[in-house]
Amino acid sequence: MCRRNDQSGFGVTQVAHAYSSYRSYRSYASYTSDTGPCLRGSLATAGGNATRGQPRSYNDTAMGNVFLTFVFLLSGVVEMAIAMPMIRGKIRRNALYGFRTPKTLASDAIWYPANAYAGRAMFAAGFVLAAGCALLLPFAAFLAKDTVVFVGLALTFVPMILVLVKSFQFIRRL
Repeated sequence: MCRRNDQSGFGVTQVAHAYSSYRSYRSYASYTSDTGPCLRGSLATAGGNATRGQPRSYNDTAMGNVFLTFVFLLSGVVEMAIAMPMIRGKIRRNALYGFRTPKTLASDAIWYPANAYAGRAMFAAGFVLAAGCALLLPFAAFLAKDTVVFVGLALTFVPMILVLVKSFQFIRRL
């Protein structure tokens, strides 16, 4: 016989232990019996698709993490592709693309070396991002989503901050 368990908090100890990691814990533990959770409502479909009030299945989370890691990997490849014209000196002075500062926009003698240096540094940052994500890809399915996001953002922003710092140091020497 199932009963609504509002008096004792979360219900049977086994239920509390089994579902403690899920955010929707109260929806699972609010209906309990002496032997465990009753199979009614959303619990009856716990093995099926993830619906409202149910945690996402392992496969959904794992595929999401792999997809997210792949997106970070592709952003590293795009970053390397954006850096190539800068390295080769194919970008003329403009207001949209390249390492644009008042000093670099003032002269071609500063624009091309500064953009070549920034392009090489940006290519290296994109390579670090892509290689780091390629190394993370086999393990992404087993990590928490927060961990994948943190590693991806760290691999994105730390090298780019270093690119900016080193590029500004380089144009000071010109």
